[in-house]
Amino acid sequence: METDSELLRRVDESEMFERFVRRHVTMVHRYLARRLGASDADEITNDVFLTAYRLAGRFHSDADSARPWLLGIATNLAHTRRRREARYLRHLATTGVDLADAAAPVRDLDGLEPRLAASLARMRPRHREVLFLSAVAGLTTREIAEALEVKEGTVKGWLHRARTRAARDLTDVVTPAENTVPKTDGGLA
Repeated sequence: METDSELLRRVDESEMFERFVRRHVTMVHRYLARRLGASDADEITNDVFLTAYRLAGRFHSDADSARPWLLGIATNLAHTRRRREARYLRHLATTGVDLADAAAPVRDLDGLEPRLAASLARMRPRHREVLFLSAVAGLTTREIAEALEVKEGTVKGWLHRARTRAARDLTDVVTPAENTVPKTDGGLA
């Protein structure tokens, strides 16, 4: 079985790129769907692989897997959807309806999902990104650093702040007046 590096070196051979896409499309789509909802994930997933095709010559990694690189591309493309993502999280916080799983019944679980969504909506975008890359995509801090092109120590700091914020928000007793979500996109990184 070819490594991702080998497949990307032979990207001009349609069969090789097809193998590469088949290998990673489900993972990329799942990551984006949890971040932005299924309809945006469809569109951005296509854009991720178009970008990967165009930039295949720039992929240079000692790792056998292009997962961090692809999720970095996905994260960068999702930046353009940041406002939509914040609106999605505010909707989930307010209604408890997960638009990424519209076929599923509304889950209440003592307000856990709306409170988590509210917490995510209040986080700085970079903190939210590393939390999603860790929790949803299952990347290590080293892989997240590679995906976002930042130092691993920076990722560890952002991840610690995101987890601390989420833990605090989920353990605090929330009164109706406190359960509001700001109308911003989460602030600056």
